[in-house]
Amino acid sequence: MSPFYEKLTFKLEFITPAFIGGAFPDQEAELRPASFIGILRWWFRNLALTVTDDIEAIAYLESELFGNQKRAGKVWIKAELKRKLKIEQLKKEFCYFDYFTTNYKINSKERFYPFVYVGYGPLNTRVEKIRPFFWVGEKFDITFYVARKYKPLLESLLFLVSHLGAIGSRNRRGWGSFILKPLEGNFSDNFSNKDSWIFFNKGKLDIGREHFRSSLEKLLSKRNNKNSSGLLDIQVLPTKFKSDKWHQILKDFAEVYRNYRRSLDYQVLKDFIIEFCEHKKTICRYYRRFYFGLPISNICYNSIIREYKIKNKSRVFIKDKNNQRRASPLLFKVVKTSDDSYQGIVIFWKGTFLPSYKQLYKKVLLEIKCEKGENLDVDNKPPCFSKKNALSKQALSTQIHLKVNPEEMEEVIFGFINQIKEENNEKQQ
Repeated sequence: MSPFYEKLTFKLEFITPAFIGGAFPDQEAELRPASFIGILRWWFRNLALTVTDDIEAIAYLESELFGNQKRAGKVWIKAELKRKLKIEQLKKEFCYFDYFTTNYKINSKERFYPFVYVGYGPLNTRVEKIRPFFWVGEKFDITFYVARKYKPLLESLLFLVSHLGAIGSRNRRGWGSFILKPLEGNFSDNFSNKDSWIFFNKGKLDIGREHFRSSLEKLLSKRNNKNSSGLLDIQVLPTKFKSDKWHQILKDFAEVYRNYRRSLDYQVLKDFIIEFCEHKKTICRYYRRFYFGLPISNICYNSIIREYKIKNKSRVFIKDKNNQRRASPLLFKVVKTSDDSYQGIVIFWKGTFLPSYKQLYKKVLLEIKCEKGENLDVDNKPPCFSKKNALSKQALSTQIHLKVNPEEMEEVIFGFINQIKEENNEKQQ
């Protein structure tokens, strides 16, 4: 190894299942060095934005650390992380049917599966539709080599990612949570305690963030950037969800999250359907579920649909033509505590990047789709549904204009956080 480089070796351990697709995402799970570098890049950008508003400086340091299309970076992974687990192997080794499906429905009528709600995409109520994943306890050895002048920054970044990071599909909702266990290397005094890496502690996390800030500021000072200020505020709050079982944490989170989201816009959709049935072409409404991320589609409130005699095969669709995707500013992570049990934490991105009416979501289409006549009860139809329309194959639709503002977004997000935060957490911010 070059005398100008430092070596840091870890064992990465998953503490919730990780859905990471490889060359054949429907057949096998695979974790590669590039995947982990991608996680480091993402966290570096966000954490750096809490320190400085100099986008060019952040981009320069990111390229220095992790490289770009023209040259290699000053951080690289020598260890081979590639490992493949096929879905047939998982079915034989793990009783994941007990975790992912019927054991956790609320009751036989509602058939609500908490895991499926926070795992749409990789999970399905039918076992054969579950994507390949790495199971809890799966371990990988990972070794970093870093240029000496960047070691303090990388060390603090890895420490923060160990506490906050997740990888794979649905990682914002608790899946793919992992921890890093230091194995060997010239760790500084601030990060030499292995337990501080493995077990979550809010005080230790704050110290890690301060070391990241000071390390970054030293590098930024060389670029004459001493007076910059951050654009983001990343808030980390422990929740009341605690258990000796990782799956109980995800179950509790899913139940509260689902109930809160469903309560946000029930009246909005009800009023929309009423006014739609009265032939109003343009309806201005606040629609708040957008604040938890886009896309949102295939929304179906059965009680509303039954009230207006629209049978359950119909759906209310949301379409956003101008901005089709928006990442959720809320992240849920499972961590380990000092008693070797599990706890959930929430991470909220607050900053000037949040959507405003002029910047995002100028117009969003909200549709009631009834593509087949049998989807409507023609004898007890709402006034807007003529028999001719009911038998038509055309979807019945109109549009709704949405007003989105950052202040309301924060209010909605913290309304949810207040329901799940740790009881002894007196401050929201």
